[in-house]
Amino acid sequence: MDNDIVLVLRAMVRGAYDLQQLRMQSGLRLCANFRAKLKAQGADTEDEDDAEEAEKKKESAIKLIKAEYRRLTDGITSEKGKVAMKKLDLTGSPLISSAAEFALVDSYIALERQEAKQFRDLTGTLEEIPIYRDYLVNVTGIGPAMAGVLVAYLDPKRARHVSSFWKYGGLDVANGSGRSRREEHLVEREYLDKNGETKTRLGCYVQSVFEDQAHGRSRAIVPALGLRVAQCL
Repeated sequence: MDNDIVLVLRAMVRGAYDLQQLRMQSGLRLCANFRAKLKAQGADTEDEDDAEEAEKKKESAIKLIKAEYRRLTDGITSEKGKVAMKKLDLTGSPLISSAAEFALVDSYIALERQEAKQFRDLTGTLEEIPIYRDYLVNVTGIGPAMAGVLVAYLDPKRARHVSSFWKYGGLDVANGSGRSRREEHLVEREYLDKNGETKTRLGCYVQSVFEDQAHGRSRAIVPALGLRVAQCL
């Protein structure tokens, strides 16, 4: 396999996930900014200790904000996606009532589009790599994003056995039992709180093993990637 193209792919994958993290942080700030208005619309904006519940509430809030954005821009958006600002009327909007708020939502949506494009662009590079073109592309559940991480970060030359990848993916045996959410298997990992700030908490090994050392901190590239590694091997 051409090492140069793998290095390019790794940079593309890293860039795509960096952009994803930026979009997630922007989404949290977006929700915080519109919290009072969302509550007035009946949305549940109370803080949640459970990460999954908090994520569901955030996604629900962003969905409401984006729906209002689409309503306001319906009919005044060109084929290229550019909004005719002179025709924009924010009068009576229950959520987006100022140009500054509109700009904030517009910026978030632009990040979403750019993130989606970054992940789509992985396909062209992956198609030049035999392991993707001849094998991974046909594996159910592995799309360009997952394949990009597999090819860019898993080097067969560094593993003496197939089981080495199982361990790297968090599917090995630890303390006499398989990896799990047991206390003895948990490791410290980073997450973004409701204000978009980086905090740490205990999580399972699978979600924490893939670290981006170039950024000087641990960051999960793809949660639960170990399961996909096992499926490939």
